[in-house]
Amino acid sequence: MPDIAKLEFWRIEGAYGRFKDHPKTEDILPFGNYPMPVELSQVFAIRFTKKDGSADTLYHRSSGATWEGMDVTEGFAAR
Repeated sequence: MPDIAKLEFWRIEGAYGRFKDHPKTEDILPFGNYPMPVELSQVFAIRFTKKDGSADTLYHRSSGATWEGMDVTEGFAAR
């Protein structure tokens, strides 16, 4: 991601029950990309700030999904 200047991660405590059934997006992120340990049934907000100053926040949940043998979080529509 050459145009990304900054990534910020937040774990949203106690939010899995609220968001577990929200529709998934195409986004996945391997556990190893997080700056903290990831456990099942957790929800994360990930803010991408680009070099031009624009930013976007994506939401992911850990629900046991894998991709190419790696544990991953799956993006979901939070709204």
